[in-house]
Amino acid sequence: MYQIGSFSRMVGVSVKTLRYYHEIDLLLPAKIDDASGYRYYSDAEFYRIERILLLKTMEFTLPEIKEVLDHMEDEADLQAYLLEKQDQITQRILQLRKVNKQIQNHIRKEVESMNQETYEVEVVDAPALKVASIRYRGRFDEMGTYFGRLVGAVGGAAAGPAMAMCHDMEFKEEDADIEVCVPVKKTIQKGAVTTKTLPGQKSLRTLHVGAYEGMGHAYKALMDKALDLDYEVLTPSREVYEKGPGMLLKGNPDKYRTVVYLPVAVK
Repeated sequence: MYQIGSFSRMVGVSVKTLRYYHEIDLLLPAKIDDASGYRYYSDAEFYRIERILLLKTMEFTLPEIKEVLDHMEDEADLQAYLLEKQDQITQRILQLRKVNKQIQNHIRKEVESMNQETYEVEVVDAPALKVASIRYRGRFDEMGTYFGRLVGAVGGAAAGPAMAMCHDMEFKEEDADIEVCVPVKKTIQKGAVTTKTLPGQKSLRTLHVGAYEGMGHAYKALMDKALDLDYEVLTPSREVYEKGPGMLLKGNPDKYRTVVYLPVAVK
């Protein structure tokens, strides 16, 4: 039997930590002297704490370690626990990579924002256009799917760059009222695709160069101009994608060109 001080030196764990492990029932002393209260440890505790320290290096929490050691009957059980932890770590790595990408994108957007030229906002009449369109309610990240259907239906009848209109005054993560459009030379009626004429409308216009995540700066410039001119902001806004991702490859987001029209009226 080893007294707690000697055992602490042997295993490289402080006396304070050994006492804590005792408190949480992770590592119980082999014996506690009734008179002195001294803790004594045996070979069994030596090999158990070796397992505890090993599992800690593998990112097992103390409650997890206790569960493993309390329920493990043989090495096959241990292997099953290790495989489960490996799967958890793999999922965590994927999540951390996703977070890391978000951080990198944010840093890039901040640099773009600092280097971005001031948006030039013009008062224009948005042109009347004959377009084929699909209007749906859903999320903005679903636009690509609807554009694919629309472009497939339009084929060679397209007469200009694709565009999208948002019919909501406020931003909605779900159930947004979105219309994807393509200017056309002729009437297209296929399934959900309809042909309509967008009316000309007094609008504020600006150009956004860069990834779509930075579009908020363009809208801020438009909103600021509307406030300066005391205009009432109307819907739907138009986003004309002069240069953007293709149907198969995204290309360089830093060089995307989007003309944004914000309809307005004199109050």
